[in-house]
Amino acid sequence: MIRLFWILFLIPTIALGQIGRSPVYSLERLSILYPEKIHNLFENLDLQLPALRPIAEDYRNNDLPSACLALVSYYKNNKNCDWLRFDKPFATNEIISSAESIVTDTFSFQNVKASHPRTSEGFIDWYHRGPNDDPEWGYFLNRHFIFLELLYAYRQSGNSKYVNYFDAAITDWVINNPLPAQEVEDVVWRELEAGQRLANTWPQLFYGFITSEAFSPAAIILMLSSIPDHAEYVMDHHTTHHNWAAMEMNGLATAAVCWPEFKGSDRWFEYASEVMLDELQFQVYPDGVQKELSSSYHTVSLRHFESFIRLARNSYRHVHPEFKATLELMNNYLAYSLRPNGTGPLNNDSDLNDYRDRLREQADVYSRLDWKYIITNGNEGIKPSIGPSFIFPWSGQQIFRSGWEKDAQWGFFDTGPWGISHQHNDKLHFSVHAYGQDLLVDAGRFRYIQDRWRDYFTGSASHNVVLVDEKGQNPTNSTTDTICSRFYQSDLFEFREGTYQHGFGDVSGSHSRAILYLKGKYWLVIDHLQVKGIHVAQPLWHFAPRRNIEINEQAIYTNDHNKANLQIIPLSLNPWDYELKTGSENPVQGWYSPNYNVKVPNTTAVLRQPFENSIVFAWILQPYRNERPLSKPQIFKALNNQVTFYLADENLNIHYNLDPEAPLRLETENIEHGRLAILKNGQQLWIIK
Repeated sequence: MIRLFWILFLIPTIALGQIGRSPVYSLERLSILYPEKIHNLFENLDLQLPALRPIAEDYRNNDLPSACLALVSYYKNNKNCDWLRFDKPFATNEIISSAESIVTDTFSFQNVKASHPRTSEGFIDWYHRGPNDDPEWGYFLNRHFIFLELLYAYRQSGNSKYVNYFDAAITDWVINNPLPAQEVEDVVWRELEAGQRLANTWPQLFYGFITSEAFSPAAIILMLSSIPDHAEYVMDHHTTHHNWAAMEMNGLATAAVCWPEFKGSDRWFEYASEVMLDELQFQVYPDGVQKELSSSYHTVSLRHFESFIRLARNSYRHVHPEFKATLELMNNYLAYSLRPNGTGPLNNDSDLNDYRDRLREQADVYSRLDWKYIITNGNEGIKPSIGPSFIFPWSGQQIFRSGWEKDAQWGFFDTGPWGISHQHNDKLHFSVHAYGQDLLVDAGRFRYIQDRWRDYFTGSASHNVVLVDEKGQNPTNSTTDTICSRFYQSDLFEFREGTYQHGFGDVSGSHSRAILYLKGKYWLVIDHLQVKGIHVAQPLWHFAPRRNIEINEQAIYTNDHNKANLQIIPLSLNPWDYELKTGSENPVQGWYSPNYNVKVPNTTAVLRQPFENSIVFAWILQPYRNERPLSKPQIFKALNNQVTFYLADENLNIHYNLDPEAPLRLETENIEHGRLAILKNGQQLWIIK
């Protein structure tokens, strides 16, 4: 019978809300149908606070409607969270196009737009997974960011239809999604969504709509009744040592600051503070890189650490000094890993994000004029005293740069551990950007549905690495407790190397890659595979989308007029079989995803060569504009664990030792434990021992 009453009372609220009229659901009805929610609210409030004592008397007299109405008045008129409040806008019937689809139940999440279903009783289906049956749709719906669009529309227009829709929706959500008795992983009460609501949407929505008469007292009471449920749920079930933990603890701290009237608020904040410090110390390497090794999730953790600091300062609470130093390092990673066009690496599960606006703001916070110089390509700020190439030695990420200008060459080389989450099997991947455009790319993440597409985007086949018998890399060590990268540089050259040694599917073996950068000119990439028996090496080079690719006996190259171009010159003792794949679905190959749920075809050069036990080969990666440089003959030799190159364009002899413990043999001398030597006209230009 109670359910029937609720349906009769709530359906008019939804319908009237959608056409812009005020809700009709009353506190009296709420008190009759759901007294337990009201009791839960008042039992969690600190009714000994002076401002709440008059309300407490109504509650002790069991006059629930009066107590609720007084509490609503308190929240409408107090000054808490003044940074989230705003004056009531002038009422109009102005239409805001970005919000119109929402009030007709058409939602857009992560680049997918679709009509969202309701239940047979007229409620929003909060468990729906969208048109692609992707749980991410349900997660995004239940984070309630979409309702912020209604708040922005109301602030801009004063049109109460946007408040009415939210009022009905949040009433629907609280009534139909009670706190579960135990931890669940569904799209409604997964701990991350609970934390996100507390951190990023409910405070803004609650205090943003509080001055509107269309935000009903019943909806206000229902939201308040759910706050302690959210907070205790997050405390009991939060994640540890993951970017989720930063979001969840930021939510717990936000609840404490935004609703200090709850008895548990001080306890919530103290707990969040302890966990946040532990997460900061665990999640971030000494070089400032978050251990998921994804620029996107690095920024997620960073943003929530920063939000926590602001909350603490706004509420005059103590902040551990380690926060400021570590957060500066995290911002420093974003600054020094940027492409010249302002986007970050597409490493692991990342989207192609532009970080310049964020870094401009943080440059003022930390007085970092070098960051301003980087994001403006030298037009503002002060030139960095280091670089332009940069290494993050713990995370194993090397950034090659020819300069700070917008047309500079940029390369990203990954030699680090696997990562603690959102990993791709792509150690030794190399991306190239030059003259304002991407040339060789990482494929991105596409989506999280576990299928052949997910296997492709997380697997080695979507990266610029080497497969063995068409098999990619296996998972490796998630973290490291030592510096895993060294970087060597001179005025003319930069050198970096790394090794993957965890096999290829069921084939044991290793792949080593060394990269020598002739500054401002090109990269020499040296690959060494060691696998017992007879196998097929399969190097992959993924070009940026919408590029024309050509192959001849000397090079693989892009041929696009008035664009940045790249030629790849193979150096090998034996010939390669070549194949170009673009947008292939069987097998999946030649796809690129700059953002979640977006994939476009790109061309992949797939090369194959049989070998026995060990093989070494190399590549010259040369960016250029306009006409392709005609490469002069290059000489490549491999003998006794040593490879030598003669680069005719530069008149350079390069000697590279595959065994770092063996002496490096030159024509005139041997260098004990030598790794690399560069000579010109018989004179040593550079030695790495």
